[in-house]
Parts: sequence; structure tokens; C-alpha cells
Amino acid sequence: MFSMYSHVFFILMLKLSNCQRKIINGKEIGVDKPYVGYLVKAQVSPQKYDAWICGGAIVSPMYIITSAACIEDVQHLYAVVGYKKYVHSANLNDDKCTKNTKKKIVLTCVPKAYELDYTKVSVWSYIDIAVVKTESAIQFNDEKYTKFCSYSPAAIPVNYESRYQDPGTDAVVYGWGHKEIYRKPHDAEDYNQKTLQYAPQLLQEKSVCKKVYKGYNMDLVIDKYMLCTMEGGNVDEKGDLIGKSKPVLVDGCVTKRQRLMGAGGISCEENEEMPEYIQDPIIFDATRRNGSQTNETYTSTRRHGICQVQ
Repeated sequence: MFSMYSHVFFILMLKLSNCQRKIINGKEIGVDKPYVGYLVKAQVSPQKYDAWICGGAIVSPMYIITSAACIEDVQHLYAVVGYKKYVHSANLNDDKCTKNTKKKIVLTCVPKAYELDYTKVSVWSYIDIAVVKTESAIQFNDEKYTKFCSYSPAAIPVNYESRYQDPGTDAVVYGWGHKEIYRKPHDAEDYNQKTLQYAPQLLQEKSVCKKVYKGYNMDLVIDKYMLCTMEGGNVDEKGDLIGKSKPVLVDGCVTKRQRLMGAGGISCEENEEMPEYIQDPIIFDATRRNGSQTNETYTSTRRHGICQVQ
């Protein structure tokens, strides 16, 4: 995630519905994003989810940060980095980049208190963060990435400054989800985008997201572990200013906190309405759909770890 200043605070956000992930109003990237990668399942995985992909950020030569909900129930995974193109897991050995550079995941680590239950959004989204370890170090200067892929991969420093999580902060979301639609139940079409997409976002007051998830017991999760975004942001994929968004809350008003931050506008009341595109929260991820099995050798055994999260 880019702030309007010189600091980098990265987030990969996969918005879920009762069907498939998407990035609202996403646009194809035009600049290199070497720290963005994705995970796909190996075809020998017992889970035969079709069109399964999870975004991640490289934080060191052997570790990628991603979502716990993505990797908790998938036993065999590959990491793809340095490549803006989405390659379906069945085609990994047909694409020159993924054939030559894909990395097996040998260790996954999720928070100690994490529990995967796709029937309850408040459960699977609780501390929904994980790290995965590749079979060997990603060689950032390996010429195979510039020869077969999009660009050389690189790690991104993790920014721990909480001020970049404040409402009114600009962000950029990256991923391969569809730009407009969700996949409906029983639809086997792969709606993942062919290339990496981005979407400028503006962080909102968490009270806005709490209203969307009202009735789903999500207040604690939102307060402790989530960022709320529901409006387009002011920066492009490079972090350059592209325009000025309206105030942080969706009805054009500002809270006392936002006014102290310099925002102008009418004082807010607790009766704002949600944008039309906001849909009911999901309770399961239908990208996990059964697909066909193909022959493939996957010799590495993935180990599972528990991370202690404060």
C-alpha cells in the first residue's frame, strides 16, 4: 500500500462474496510490482479447488506473507513471483515463466488462535494472516525472471507505523480478482484476471464496515484485525496523486477525528448509507470448487507451523 508520502505500507486485499474474489474497478498495472506474488495449488493436492489463487507479498528471500484462510486447508502449494500474468495451476508446466521459476511451499505458519470455518465469516476472518516458506531462496537477480517472466522479484519492508492505518490514508490494492462481477454458485468459469490488477482505495472509519457486517458478529474482528476501505483513493499505482476523493465517510460528511486531520465538510451523524456496490458479507469462498485431477509429481512435504501473535 502506498501512502501519499514516502513510506510504503503494503496490503493485499481479497474482497469475497458468496462467490469469487474481485477487485472493484481494477486496472492492469503498468509498472513493475516486484514484491507482489501469488500462490496456486499443486494438481496433486487432495483439495481440487478450481481457479484457486491467493495473492501475497515477498518479505524476505524465503518468506511470503498472505492470508491464513487461503492456505490453511490446501496441502500442496506453489509460489509464483516476478510475474504479473496469472497462470492456472493446471498450466504451470506449460508456461515458460512458471515452469522455470515456480517454488514449492514447504512450510506454512498461521496464528495460534486461527481457525478455518467457512460457514462463519467472523471465524475465518479472525487474525486472517499467514506466512509461507519456499523450498529455497528466491534469487532476486536470477536472469530467468527477466528472460521468462515480467521482472525480477524483490522483497518489501514491512511498515509497522500505525499512523498509516488511519482513516483518510490512501492505499493501493493489488490482485488478480475480477474487476466487476462475482462468480455465481455452480459456475465453473475462471474469472481471475489474466494480469495483475490494482485499485486505489481510501481507508475509512471502521464504523462504516461494521454497519455492512451488522448481524455477523464482526465488530471485534474489524476493530483488531481489519482495515476498512469502500471508496476510491487519490493515488495511482506509482503513488502519484490522481485526484481528490470525497471525505472519508460515504455520504460526504466528516467525523470529528477527520476534521482534526484537516478534512472539511458537514459533521457526520450515525445514519450514513452504504454505497450501492456493497453487498452482503460472505460466509464461504466459492473459489474452493472441486476440479479435475491431473498427473503431477510433488515430492516436497509441507510442514505446518503455529505463529504466536500478540
